[in-house]
Amino acid sequence: MNRRIFVGALAAAVFSGHGPAFPQKTEKLPRIGVLVSATPPHPFADAFRRGLQPLGYVEGENIAIEWRYTEGKSDRAATFARALVQLNVNVIVAHSRQRLEPRW
Repeated sequence: MNRRIFVGALAAAVFSGHGPAFPQKTEKLPRIGVLVSATPPHPFADAFRRGLQPLGYVEGENIAIEWRYTEGKSDRAATFARALVQLNVNVIVAHSRQRLEPRW
């Protein structure tokens, strides 16, 4: 499994407080915001869903996923990220085709 997918799914489980070991107490599903730097459909979406399954998450059943695609236009990423924050998602996962180098 891709490490980034695993880390994103793990963060969703930890930070949402609604992992498979915790029964849901409300109707509101934990939400993941996913920002993809390509056009739909993209293989990352299927890989991300498959990465959530071993953790007990199924989109639409016990977790909601808000998908945003920049369609390769990097100037749209900031706008979509702000929109995901305004939706009050529990965690944001970002996918990019570019390799980012650390700045430290």
